[in-house]
Amino acid sequence: MMANESLLNQVTVRGQKIMAHDLPQLLGFTAIDYLVNNSDDMTSVAEQANGAAQGAYDAQETNDRQDETLADHSETLANHGQRISAAEETLQDHANRIDTLEIVSADHEKRIGDIEADYVSKSATGQQKLASSLDVNASYSVNGVKVVGERVTGWVASTGTPYTSIFNGDKTNTAGTAYSQTVLQAIADDLKQARQRIIALEGVLRSHGLLA
Repeated sequence: MMANESLLNQVTVRGQKIMAHDLPQLLGFTAIDYLVNNSDDMTSVAEQANGAAQGAYDAQETNDRQDETLADHSETLANHGQRISAAEETLQDHANRIDTLEIVSADHEKRIGDIEADYVSKSATGQQKLASSLDVNASYSVNGVKVVGERVTGWVASTGTPYTSIFNGDKTNTAGTAYSQTVLQAIADDLKQARQRIIALEGVLRSHGLLA
């Protein structure tokens, strides 16, 4: 809204100012005084009207400037509102992502706890236990030295009774120059016991999977 330019049009009192000597004296003092004062009042009214019109115009211009300022403020507030809405959406997205990360973190903490409670360490020096079987690729080593390797195949299983009782590897049999059935039988018995011991050892190796 623009200020009304017509308010700047000055009010003009048309006519001349009436002076007492311009009037006929026969009108009397009262009439002359009234006409002179009335002329002065009309001039004052015109001046007051012009001043009021200028004030009204100035007020309208001030209102126009205030309207422009308010319009700028409204646009700024609208822009701020959009930015605040965008920031709220971003914050909500961050909150959602934080919630997701907290769930993932809790799951990872649980899994780490499970691993710490039940795992085999490469650097631990204390005794460690496994509740299940262990499958390795080639062999077992102790201090870099192979102690158990892959199963050896091609062995035919022995038959007979394995001997697992007391076995004296240093036992000897005395043989004389003459034939002795007793000595020969003792040697045969010891040989049988040794063979049965071999069967027992073979059985152990097979039970541990070293022979097939």
